[in-house]
Amino acid sequence: MIYLLISVAIIAGFAFEALLLYIITKIFKINGVNYKTALIISIIQWIYFLVIGTILGIILSIFGFENLNIILSVIISFIVFHKLLQKYYQTNLKKNIAIYVVFTVITVIASLAIIIPIRNFVIMPFYAQGKAMEPSYKDGDYLLINRFSKDYQRGDVIIFRYPKNPQQFFIKRIIALPSEKVQFKEGSVYLYNKQYPNGHKLSEPYLTSDMQTIGLDKNIIELVNNEYYVLGDNRKASLDSRSFGAVKESYFIGKVWFKVSEK
Repeated sequence: MIYLLISVAIIAGFAFEALLLYIITKIFKINGVNYKTALIISIIQWIYFLVIGTILGIILSIFGFENLNIILSVIISFIVFHKLLQKYYQTNLKKNIAIYVVFTVITVIASLAIIIPIRNFVIMPFYAQGKAMEPSYKDGDYLLINRFSKDYQRGDVIIFRYPKNPQQFFIKRIIALPSEKVQFKEGSVYLYNKQYPNGHKLSEPYLTSDMQTIGLDKNIIELVNNEYYVLGDNRKASLDSRSFGAVKESYFIGKVWFKVSEK
């Protein structure tokens, strides 16, 4: 599913960028302008940019000049853009500079207008930090967070603001839901709810075989409305609800949707 969405996003990106280029070249009254040609230029430019940019990045990294990567990438991008417009539209350097500047500014503005709302309300990136969620998520893993869905279930891995310091973001797994009860005994988590009024040992396949859950209080902990009990998968190294208590849903940012890469 994720690869399909990425493919659709890439295709949509090319189509949108080609549309912008088509409109801008029309505004500059370039002869022979059409959408198909604009799409070809957009695709070829990105292929050249990615190939040359990757090779350039490797070379600069070897010689310790990573800071020059952005500057040289912009220069290469313009050279490729200029050569393509020169080939397909027979335009000169001066006009191509003007088109490139206008095209780049509008592309950046349009991209921000799309990306910012998506990041704030739909999907946001997140880097896992620390060892609290090992082995499921390790320090440095790059994750995508679903901010749109509010259907939080047991087992979901969520990102939330630390109740004692809302400037900090934590990643934990939901163990117990609102109105349920939690108890720690014999190294395991026991839940009490309508289905299991007398208690039920929670099955946690995401834990390592030797991992035990030791609670700070063996008494039964009762959750009220909108409260969730959250724990890290690495119970020995996790600061979680055992320490700061249940977390209200109002502190939630979203739940982990996809792990993009590992450190």
